[in-house]
Amino acid sequence: MLLYNISTVATLTIGVGCMYAGLFVINLLVALFLVPPELLASSLGHEADFTRYLALAWGFTTMGVIAGALGSSLETDAAVRQAAYGYREEQRRNERRAEDEDGGSDGRRASTDRGEQDGSRQDDEDRSPGEDEQRAEDQRREQDRRREQDEQQD
Repeated sequence: MLLYNISTVATLTIGVGCMYAGLFVINLLVALFLVPPELLASSLGHEADFTRYLALAWGFTTMGVIAGALGSSLETDAAVRQAAYGYREEQRRNERRAEDEDGGSDGRRASTDRGEQDGSRQDDEDRSPGEDEQRAEDQRREQDRRREQDEQQD
């Protein structure tokens, strides 16, 4: 368990560090392109050298990271899970859809159906934390869509 936690922290640290460095480079290029040295010098009250552009880019980058962190804290848990696990979840749905279209000819779908009947699933350990919430949301949307169609027909 400790190795899992260390690898998670290392992965997040490397990811955030790379994102910060990339954003810093972009902000530096934008500052060099959009802010003429004369304008920066008149705003600062002294000569604008390259280190001032570095400081400007550093400030923009730090503000951007803080704004992103604050913005992400406003997301719901379900939205974060969907963003984190969306690819694998969609891959499973496509596999199931393909199996349904094939009629379960390879026998996998039939065994999965038996597992679902007794309340267990073979891929519980592979299921993403947000999959149940997403499935419930999909069902609610489908019910709403059907209700709207019924109202339109009446």
